[in-house]
Amino acid sequence: MQERVAGARAGYAYGEIAVLVVLPLLAQTLIVWGLVAGVLGVDALRDAGASVLIPVAVIGELILWGAALLTTGYRSVMPLWVYPSWLREERRRERDLIRPR
Repeated sequence: MQERVAGARAGYAYGEIAVLVVLPLLAQTLIVWGLVAGVLGVDALRDAGASVLIPVAVIGELILWGAALLTTGYRSVMPLWVYPSWLREERRRERDLIRPR
């Protein structure tokens, strides 16, 4: 049985928010900044890369965060494979209830 927290939207546990939003965004952020650090670690690319790469990475991060938060905000249209296995059956039932008959 999953623990539900008072004040959270009905039917959504904090575990779901962490799995669908927080962890993927943190992983994506670490990957992007790891790539930036790797490129800036090369001496030949450091001077040219710092002035262009860092602003592009920041803007790209903001766009990716916005896209991820927007898609997870509309959970009713997300495909079932996005959900962790412990949530798929519950989301399948909800989708079937929402779907027009």
